[in-house]
Amino acid sequence: MAGASGGQIMALIKSFEHKSMDRNSIHDGIDATYTKFERDGRKFIQVDSYGRAEREIPCKKSQTFQLDEKSARELFDILRDCFPFR
Repeated sequence: MAGASGGQIMALIKSFEHKSMDRNSIHDGIDATYTKFERDGRKFIQVDSYGRAEREIPCKKSQTFQLDEKSARELFDILRDCFPFR
């Protein structure tokens, strides 16, 4: 699905699947923004991440993903299972 900003690729996450990895590493920190919107009676959250300041084009929008109510609930349950949220 091409985005409105000139070829940017966006994705609506439809589900999450647990995957075990042999090695994990901590990645560099980046900034992200989020937008809430409705379309055709459905609610969505869109998250845009931005590249590191050291990149060729610093702080350029890097990735975009969207969650609908189903995938947001799934992520919420995953986060609640992983972290001690109250």
